[in-house]
Amino acid sequence: MKKLICKFQFIFVVFLPIFIHMKSFSNEEQLKEVNYAPFKFTLLSDYTDLNLISTNRNSDISENNFVLGILYAKTNYLYGLGISAFSLYIENNMYGMQISPINIATGNSIGVQAGLFNYSKDFYGAQLSLLNYSDDFYGVQIATVNTSHDLYGAQYGFYNKSRNTYGLQIGVVNNSDDFEGVQIGIVNIAKNIKGFQVGIINVADEQTGYSFGILSFLLKSGFAKMYFRYDTDIPLNIGIKAGSKYFYSIAEINIPKPFSNTDLAKYALIGVYPSFAQISLIGGNFSTNYNPNGSYLTYGIGSQISFDPVMFALEARWVDIFDKTSEINSFKLGYTFLVGTKINREFEIFLDASLNSNEIPGKITDFQIDKYIPSKNYNFAYGAGVSLWIFGNNE
Repeated sequence: MKKLICKFQFIFVVFLPIFIHMKSFSNEEQLKEVNYAPFKFTLLSDYTDLNLISTNRNSDISENNFVLGILYAKTNYLYGLGISAFSLYIENNMYGMQISPINIATGNSIGVQAGLFNYSKDFYGAQLSLLNYSDDFYGVQIATVNTSHDLYGAQYGFYNKSRNTYGLQIGVVNNSDDFEGVQIGIVNIAKNIKGFQVGIINVADEQTGYSFGILSFLLKSGFAKMYFRYDTDIPLNIGIKAGSKYFYSIAEINIPKPFSNTDLAKYALIGVYPSFAQISLIGGNFSTNYNPNGSYLTYGIGSQISFDPVMFALEARWVDIFDKTSEINSFKLGYTFLVGTKINREFEIFLDASLNSNEIPGKITDFQIDKYIPSKNYNFAYGAGVSLWIFGNNE
């Protein structure tokens, strides 16, 4: 059934224009003489064109239903299918499909471009290649690199770039000036976004919506701050909080051992030997069951509210995501409450209290409410710290 539907779609896109013989040009174009030929064959250049059943051989403006080029092919209007071994250039309108390593359409286009490089001015449909570029695009771009001035639809690729985007970007790196919709990638960048960012690193000037990731930076309306914290579970914690005051993420390095003369050199080489520290993605302390010889990865979120000069914050985390000892048989959670006050515009001090789980049986995705509620499996820890604002409003 699916194969039948795909065949029907291909026939609709490619062959329908042949039967209806579309000649709906603008008033200016209607005054021009057009050389219509159902089939056009090109060897090397315009001088080697062969038009079958031409209606006006004296006209330089060509309209075709099928275009076949050995190395190069060009036509003004394509209503059907164009294929070339190297490049295919549609100077005006294209309604159908272009298949060539290099596809160029400089007018209004509806259909599909498939090749290594696709360029279009105003395009409605799909572009499939290694590199896609379009001025105004309505549809789907799939490539290693997708670029568009104005995008109404979706981009799927390694790097996606659009000036104004209304829809979806999925890739390793997504970049847009004004964005309305959802960005999903490793790195998401937008100036003004209305919607959601889901990635490891999210960057935006201003946002109406939420960002989910390891670090989310709101350069104008959000904040980023670095902090140092001591607690009764782990003596030294160094981290960064970034996001908005109502929803933020935290990256933290935790040093579980007290400093000593013999350990000082080890901690100085954390960048070389990461096993002497654990990397977490949420503020707060960890379970006392830490492994000083391993690296811990933890993810969580936080939210805060301020009554100048006092701030209150609540943070929750999934501790040690890749715990090799417990694997998928158990998981760890932690909840931290903080209260702090500003010293000046750059510094603030805070106290915190935490409930950290030891081992919670089962999978974190089981979604059983009782597993997420603190119980006897949690231990209590407390500490204090200082924060240094990197950017954002700390008024």
